[in-house]
This record gives sequence, C-alpha cells and structure tokens, in this order.
Amino acid sequence: MAMLDAQRRKMACDGLNVAAAQVASERTRSEASVNAAVGALIIEQLEAITLQLGQLQIKLNAIENKLDG
Repeated sequence: MAMLDAQRRKMACDGLNVAAAQVASERTRSEASVNAAVGALIIEQLEAITLQLGQLQIKLNAIENKLDG
C-alpha cells in the first residue's frame, strides 16, 4: 500500500512538473510574440523619426543658405 501511495505521489508530481513546463513554454511563446510586436513598433517609430530629422536637416540647410547668400 505504501508503495502504491509513493507511486501515486510520484505520478502526481510528474504531472505537475509537465503542466508547469507547458505553462512556462506558453509564457515564453507569448513573451516572444509581445517582444516581436514591440520591436516592430520601435523600428517603425525610429524610421518616422529618421524621416523627420531628414526633413528638418533640409529645412536647416535652406535657412543656412539664405543667411549665407
């Protein structure tokens, strides 16, 4: 009887370990998806900022040319 109880406890622990691993794996996949989405948004914003900086540089150059000219 004690051997059967020990086997049941081991099976229950094994089941919990498998469930915990599945939850951790799912969390990792979810975090990876969120990180990819955030990364894409950051890249999009950096591209927009770079474009704006380029436009400002053109305007600044035009102002400098007027002042020099």
